[in-house]
Amino acid sequence: MACPSDDLSPSSARARDEDRLQLFFDAALEGIVVHVKGAILEANPPAATLFGVTVADMLGRDLLEFAAPESHDLIHRHIDACFEGTYAVTGLRRDGSTFPQELHTRHTEYRGQKVCIVVLRDISERKRNEAALRGRERQVRAAFDGALDAMAMLDDLGQFLDVNPAACSLFGMTREELLHRRLFEFAESKADFDLLWNRLREQQHQRGEFRLLRPDGGRRWAEYSATADLLPGRHLAILRDISERKRLEEQLRQAQKMEAIGRLAGGVAHDFNNLLTAIISYSELLLEAVPVADSGHRYAEEIIHAAERAAGLTRQLLAYSRQQVLSPQVLNLNNVVSGLERLLCRLIGEDVVLVTQLDPALRKVKADPGQIEQVIMNLAVNGRDAMPRGGTLTIATANVELDEGYAWAHMDVQPGAYVRLSVGDTGSGMSEDVRAHLFEPFFTTKEVGKGTGLGLSTVYGIIKQSEGHVEVASTLGQGSTFHVYLPQVMEASRREQRPAVEPRSGRGWETILLVEDDDVVRALARTVLQQQGYTIIEAAHGVAALQLSSRFPGPLHMLLTDVVMPHMNGPQLYAQLARLRPGLKVLYMSGYTGGAIAHLGELEAEAAFLQKPFPAEVLSRKVREVLDH
Repeated sequence: MACPSDDLSPSSARARDEDRLQLFFDAALEGIVVHVKGAILEANPPAATLFGVTVADMLGRDLLEFAAPESHDLIHRHIDACFEGTYAVTGLRRDGSTFPQELHTRHTEYRGQKVCIVVLRDISERKRNEAALRGRERQVRAAFDGALDAMAMLDDLGQFLDVNPAACSLFGMTREELLHRRLFEFAESKADFDLLWNRLREQQHQRGEFRLLRPDGGRRWAEYSATADLLPGRHLAILRDISERKRLEEQLRQAQKMEAIGRLAGGVAHDFNNLLTAIISYSELLLEAVPVADSGHRYAEEIIHAAERAAGLTRQLLAYSRQQVLSPQVLNLNNVVSGLERLLCRLIGEDVVLVTQLDPALRKVKADPGQIEQVIMNLAVNGRDAMPRGGTLTIATANVELDEGYAWAHMDVQPGAYVRLSVGDTGSGMSEDVRAHLFEPFFTTKEVGKGTGLGLSTVYGIIKQSEGHVEVASTLGQGSTFHVYLPQVMEASRREQRPAVEPRSGRGWETILLVEDDDVVRALARTVLQQQGYTIIEAAHGVAALQLSSRFPGPLHMLLTDVVMPHMNGPQLYAQLARLRPGLKVLYMSGYTGGAIAHLGELEAEAAFLQKPFPAEVLSRKVREVLDH
């Protein structure tokens, strides 16, 4: 029995192909429509589902019926042009709802005629994702552009690919100017920047700071956080301008340095004044003992002169360290300047023109007039020395208001109303490095032997102790101006002074409790006062003095005490003794007034004070004056 053979006729083969194509057509996951000039010949179930109809509903209908009206013109143009490719339209479902649709068209022959095959795809999900992505991109862009810190996207070579407005502000350039520039071009130190960039590539993340140089010549400190390969070949750098922080840190370091130097200077001056007190006083005693014709008399005089010059240096050190005793008064700086004009003209020389610009409505300040005179004289001398070929020295006064912004930029300033005293010259000016050390004691740009370097440090100390502020503005070759700010006060000027009491006699008979921790000074004071007839009870510190006072049966007429001593300072000692011995008088002496008694900065207004070093004759006169008052 023979097996039936397969039917291999052309008609049978075509029938099988059509069946196979129909299978693929119906089983496709995407909608497929076959049309001729828009008339639908075939449609598969996914296409019908896409529009909410059946396949039968679609056959014979126009393709435009399944598109929103706004898409009709576009579809017409593509049909008429026999377009092949992909384009997007808005689909229309039976229920009237619309959706975004993508059409892929291709022309071919089908059953003996030219047809267009259209693959339909609902792209609603893709559109939603794209919209969400665009939203996120807008958010990222808004965060990027609105960030207070500078942000930059860089390539592998450090070239700017994108920057935000803060970056433009930091670098001092527009976005267009920055793009295609390289970050390292702005680094002040190329070697340091190369090292940082290499570390970034190795570690993928790097933090640090560097100093950048802007095209306008300005320098800024930038703190950065950089991430490598955020995207392939893309690196993100976030930079923060820390120039203001650096400046404040430098101000703090400078203030701490000046404070430390001040404490050192005050301590040195205190100890040195004790030695000078002994040198000067013993030399005076020697003068009295040696005949004038004797060469020893002349030697003693030279010792005194040298010691007095040394005492002048210690006074300047005390002024710098803000440990001198002031006699503040309510005064008008215009009066101080006017009173010094003739002296200043002689001081600065004929080749320097003195110009004064004094505000007639100037407010009052509270300061020691003698110390303010010294400030003006020192600044005038400094200005004169900056103008060896002559020039103009200008002294001006004005009422000013220092606001919160100024106080923020100057750590030692409280906002408020101030009187400004300005002393300006047209001299050589100063470099930035010189300005950084300007108020340090013994710093000078003058030749050896031409200055001690204490003039401006004295100005600094006097103004600081007067609760003021000093600022200098200077440019090389264009002169300098020193601005001194003192707080305004509303008190009226008071000129009355306590009438001077003439001492009855140089000699005495009273009993004095002498308290001094320096053995040399204590021995000197004892010798001088005993020679004047006083009875002296002495102690090395306050605790011992209290014990002596409790055991001494007779009257005590005066306490002569050092200000700063171990165990108990002078005012504390006097406060205890005055309760035990009413009517006890006191004379303070010190090489400086330390922080243990802050109110002694205005001591002379209320209490007698003797500044070391002092000659023996001054000690005798001051003791007699206090006892007679």
